[in-house]
Amino acid sequence: MSHYYENDPDLKSNPKLFDFNYRNKKLTFLSDAGVFSKTKVDFGTALTPYRMI
Repeated sequence: MSHYYENDPDLKSNPKLFDFNYRNKKLTFLSDAGVFSKTKVDFGTALTPYRMI
């Protein structure tokens, strides 16, 4: 089983769109196989912009 942090040249692309609401603005992201959180913004990443401002 491969992990998101390993380079896997055999990994098939499977792009997915998902939405994230940030301060009443809808942001749409395009993600793909081989990334940490491919179907949503993970909890830690979601907190980042709130801590920067």
